[in-house]
This record gives sequence, C-alpha cells and structure tokens, in this order.
Amino acid sequence: MRVSNKHGWIRIATQALFLGMFAFLLFAGRLQLWFGIFAIGIVLSPLLGRVYCGWMCPMNTLFKPISRLYAAAGWKRLRMPRFITAHPLIRIVPLAAFIAGMIAMRKAGISVPILAFMTLAAVFLTLFFEEAFWHNAVCPFGTLLSVSSRTSVLRHRIQEDKCISCGKCQKVCPVHAIDTGDDGKRSIRAHDCISCGECVKACPTAAIAYSGKSKP
Repeated sequence: MRVSNKHGWIRIATQALFLGMFAFLLFAGRLQLWFGIFAIGIVLSPLLGRVYCGWMCPMNTLFKPISRLYAAAGWKRLRMPRFITAHPLIRIVPLAAFIAGMIAMRKAGISVPILAFMTLAAVFLTLFFEEAFWHNAVCPFGTLLSVSSRTSVLRHRIQEDKCISCGKCQKVCPVHAIDTGDDGKRSIRAHDCISCGECVKACPTAAIAYSGKSKP
C-alpha cells in the first residue's frame, strides 16, 4: 500500500483526532482513560505493528512540527547516545521507573496527570535530541510496543529486488528503524518502526509497502 497524498491526509486527520481526544480527557480530568486507548494499541500491535506510536500517540504528533521547524531552520539535534544503541535493553529502566512510580502514587493516594507530565517531558527532550531517543530509549509505551509488535503480521517491508541501495529511506526514518545489509540492501526492523510512512514517500522505486508478507 503506497502512501498517497490522500493517505497522508488521513494520517494527519487521525493524529489530530487523537490529539484532540487527549486534550479533552486532560481538561475533563479523565486522562487515565487514555490507558484504555493505549491498551487498544497493544492489542492491535501483533497484527498492525506500532500504529499507536505513529498514528495515535499525542507525543509523536507534537514531535512533527518541532522536527519540521528544525529542518526548515537547518538546526541539528543531538543523536541518541551510543551507549543506548549498544545496550538496547537499557530501555527497560524507564519502563520500570514508570511502573514503580505509578504503583507508588496509587499506594500514597496521590493523583496527578502523569501522562500530561510525560508528554511535556517528551516534547522538552525532543527540543534537544532527535525523535529516536524518545521512541527507542525513553518512552515506556514504546518499550512495551516494541515487544508486542516484534512479529506483527502487517508491517512496512522493503522489496529487495526493487531496492537500489540509495539510502533515502534511512535518511527520513525518524526512529532509525532501517538497517543496511552486507549487500547494501535495506530492511526495516518491525519492533522499532512506527508506521509513519516517511520511508515510503522517500523511496524512488516504490520498493516499500505496508503489507502482510514480503513479495517475491
């Protein structure tokens, strides 16, 4: 499935809808209901991949205007620290801290909009670091989804026979989910891909598609 202009507008409209839902729940004092939406994303991830991250997450939606502003101004952000890239399991630490904090606040009877504070922290962090740092190392939701979507049925795939090894897909991937093989061909890691479709738009040979299986 190619990402057409129509498809792009559908994604933008979907992101706006979920961002509006997040804001409504926040101001209504019912932000805890957002965990239900995330649960839906978890349930769907073995089939659809990390569509929650790319289409539903308010944090990712807020990242986009920041990234466009930086790109237009020619500003560079810090890359993800190398020790995190070398030790991917370190992402379990923020997840454990998040869960422990939730349990501690519940036991203490403290009620705070933790998701709102997390969103502010994510946006602040993304002012200095590239998006991949939050998606691949810090976000507890992303960590859970990286496990549940590891063997997703539908995912973005690169047709090896059409790949010309130009690397354009890698340059636009906000989460660095595309690897280079020994033969120069590219492949996409399903558990890190957030189904944003940027690679599809960048590919000059239409080698990337969101599909259920690799084409021969």
